[in-house]
Amino acid sequence: IELFTESFRAGDRLGAGVWEIVQIPANEAVSIVWSPVTKLTQITGRFETLLPSPSNLSCTTLEQGISITWDALPHPELLGYFLYMQLAPLERFELITPIPLEEPYFLYPFDPDLELPDEICFTVAGVSKGGNAGYYSPIVLWSRTKS
Repeated sequence: IELFTESFRAGDRLGAGVWEIVQIPANEAVSIVWSPVTKLTQITGRFETLLPSPSNLSCTTLEQGISITWDALPHPELLGYFLYMQLAPLERFELITPIPLEEPYFLYPFDPDLELPDEICFTVAGVSKGGNAGYYSPIVLWSRTKS
């Protein structure tokens, strides 16, 4: 967070002055109310840290599609999971589950009208109750010939 006045940016400060450093412990949300010494401004906010990445993402080829599983995140702020896929190495990952999945499982169906590449990369991220996607899991490569 960068705080500004008309002629000053908090990140440019040389000494502590009237600015305060806010410590946010790992995996915790913090609510603060901050006012400068002059009391002319008050800032209220809530800081939410990102959820950790899910682990043990794996893909298995089934007759009806690609079964994708991962270990559940035991986190009190978890709402669900976003699943992403990458169809080609130079393309961006695309979100394939815009509504967070409640369970750590997804079946990506084979569409007879759509030709899939021989390899697809998948990754998953937890979604917090605040709607923020957490850290991505390590990427897993599904291969038509190896799964």
